[in-house]
Amino acid sequence: MKKILFLILLVSSISILAQDKKATSKIQIVETSCGQCQFKMEGKSCDLAVRIDGKSYFVEGTNIDAHGDAHAKDGFCASIRKAEEIGAIKNKKFVVTYFKLLPLTQH
Repeated sequence: MKKILFLILLVSSISILAQDKKATSKIQIVETSCGQCQFKMEGKSCDLAVRIDGKSYFVEGTNIDAHGDAHAKDGFCASIRKAEEIGAIKNKKFVVTYFKLLPLTQH
C-alpha cells in the first residue's frame, strides 16, 4: 500500500512540475513581435508574442499596445524587436513579470 501511495505522489509531482517550464528569474533577451503578423501564430487579432528557443508564445502580463503603435513602421506588426524579459511559460503562454522593449539598433 505504501508503494502504491508513493508511486501516485511521484507521478502527481512530475505532472505538476511539467506544466510550468522555462521559469526564469534572470533577465533574458528575446525576440518579440505580433504573434499573428510576424510569427504566423493562430489568432483573431494582433497580440504580443515572444519567441524563445525557436518557439513562439503569446504574452500575458503586458500587451501589444503598451509599447507604442503596433502598426507603425517600427511597430510589432511590421517588425520583430528585441526585449529584456523575466517570466515563465505556463499553459502554453509566456507570463511576464518584467518586460522592457529594447531600442532599435542603427546599421
